[in-house]
Amino acid sequence: MSGIFAAASRSDRADITDYCDPDAPWNQAWDGQGGIVDWNDDVIREFRENSGKVGGAYAGGDLILPTTRGARSRRRHPVPLAPLYRGDVMFVSSFTEDRYPAWWYNIKVNPQVVVELRD
Repeated sequence: MSGIFAAASRSDRADITDYCDPDAPWNQAWDGQGGIVDWNDDVIREFRENSGKVGGAYAGGDLILPTTRGARSRRRHPVPLAPLYRGDVMFVSSFTEDRYPAWWYNIKVNPQVVVELRD
């Protein structure tokens, strides 16, 4: 796993217990339209407008929105992530196989993170 965030409430959360679950939003096919940055911007906007609920591939799933500061730029970077719960511990990953995601490096350099969860 690339990163771990503190325990969170289990209410109002989809019952996905495994990252390999074929019904998990992150395991759905992406149509490749637009760039991932544009896609994230739309998800972030929808998350904030609807108290953490979004449609599309993540409809019915639980998302968190950590905002880190860039390791070099110091700019704020929100990134939507889908958590997986094991007991009271929340795990998150960006599913990159060959390197850690940018948010992981940002947290290593600037460990203060704002995490939005639901409303």
